[in-house]
Amino acid sequence: MRTPRQPAVAAATLACLVGIAPFGLGTATAAAKIPGCKAKSLRSANLSGCDLRKVRGLVGANLSGKNLTRANLSGTNLYGTNLNRTRLAGANLVGVRSGKVRGRPASLPRPWRLRSGFLLGPRASLLRANLTGADLTGLDLTGASFKEADLTDADLSDSVLEGVASGDVAGEPTLPDAWVVNSGFLIGPRANLKAAGLSGADLSGGVFMAGANLAGADLSGANLSDAKLTNANLTGANLAEAKLTLAGMTRANLTSADLSGAKLGFTKLPYANLTKANLTGASLNYTTILGARFARADLSDVKSSKLSGAPASLPTGWSVVDGKLIQE
Repeated sequence: MRTPRQPAVAAATLACLVGIAPFGLGTATAAAKIPGCKAKSLRSANLSGCDLRKVRGLVGANLSGKNLTRANLSGTNLYGTNLNRTRLAGANLVGVRSGKVRGRPASLPRPWRLRSGFLLGPRASLLRANLTGADLTGLDLTGASFKEADLTDADLSDSVLEGVASGDVAGEPTLPDAWVVNSGFLIGPRANLKAAGLSGADLSGGVFMAGANLAGADLSGANLSDAKLTNANLTGANLAEAKLTLAGMTRANLTSADLSGAKLGFTKLPYANLTKANLTGASLNYTTILGARFARADLSDVKSSKLSGAPASLPTGWSVVDGKLIQE
């Protein structure tokens, strides 16, 4: 059965809500030439290979039955769009926003799926998406953005979340093993937590952040006791007064990080990069520093004892003597 066209008034209302004029409602879109293909407008049945990134009128549009194979839809907004029987194999959907998508597409690029009215796949934009109770199991959501999304009772078990960005996430979803929601962020292995505001957060008890991107993150005063931060990127991160007791930070990149006053007792720092890090007043007791790089780090007033392993480098004038950092 053919999907009926939406009334013009309803489409206009939808357009006003999202700030984009729909196709055929008094815009120049219908007559405008679309880059990258022979089609002149969204009315064309064959939009294969078309560059639709700058085409207005996709919100609420009726694309039912159209051929959009290999089309470039990256960064577009397909909210309320009718995709029934639409062919989208090979299309570029990176950064696509969606919601209340209608119909069942004839094909989608691998590994994308349509669920709960959302187009879901690698690097999808789920900004402010209402995913309450959604079945998001078994999906490849690598690099997707969940910023300000509502994940109340959503099920993301067995999904790939590597590189996901988040912040101000609402709700308590079911997540894959080693993932948690904390302070509005999705936190797990290789998560994208760049510049995340996690000051004072409790990330203790073995929270797994191996390979996570925490560059520029604010972790001041955070409790990271026993956190798993192997290969994590903490370049320029603020870890002032953070508690890192027993944390595993093998090969972590702490270049230019602020660790002033941080507690690093029993912390594992083998082969970590602390070049130019600020360790003023930090405590390193029973800390493993084998192969760690401290070149040009600020070790003023650092407290240390029972250090384990020889570091790869130290600031000029510093050495390790009887398990202590000593300024010559």
